[in-house]
Amino acid sequence: QGKLPADFPIGAVLYRTQSKVAQRDKARAHRLAQFMFELVLTMRTKLKDVPVLIPRTSEPEGIAAQIARCSLGFSPQSPIPNLINALERAGVLILELPLTIEGLDGFSSWVGINHETPVICLLGGKLGYRRRFTVAEELCHLVKHYPLRCTVAEADEEARRFAGELLIPGEAIRQDLGGPVTLSTLTPLRTKYQ
Repeated sequence: QGKLPADFPIGAVLYRTQSKVAQRDKARAHRLAQFMFELVLTMRTKLKDVPVLIPRTSEPEGIAAQIARCSLGFSPQSPIPNLINALERAGVLILELPLTIEGLDGFSSWVGINHETPVICLLGGKLGYRRRFTVAEELCHLVKHYPLRCTVAEADEEARRFAGELLIPGEAIRQDLGGPVTLSTLTPLRTKYQ
């Protein structure tokens, strides 16, 4: 590990950006992510490797989300207090790019010489809840879409369903709601699942 130049493929990285994102902006985000990844590889030679615990599966998105929760050390019904920290402990490299591009929240890929490192790149200018959902969507792409075996639209739809199940498991929320849904019953859930 630590060999340069590292493979940081653009195809898998930026295929999900909205069509209104200019090609030059996509290329700029890719170059910056590649540069940051190479810096990390250089610094990693001095650190102990973190084993990658992220599964790869072709299971439906709800089951894949539960498998991912288990791999991250969370029960099927517990909230995930800090998704980024949990992913970093599971060997995912999170790169926060000092770049804001309208229509591009983040992207992900398996990178490195042998595509052994899962990387999620986040762009700036996003609110906390949007960032958290983006991280969950990108985790889905790492778990289910490498290589891509469906259309981009299908992958995005799967990622949204995966993110919802990962962050707020259906069974857990049904138990928490129990009775009638009111503002007073929803307020504590916001704190629990944010």
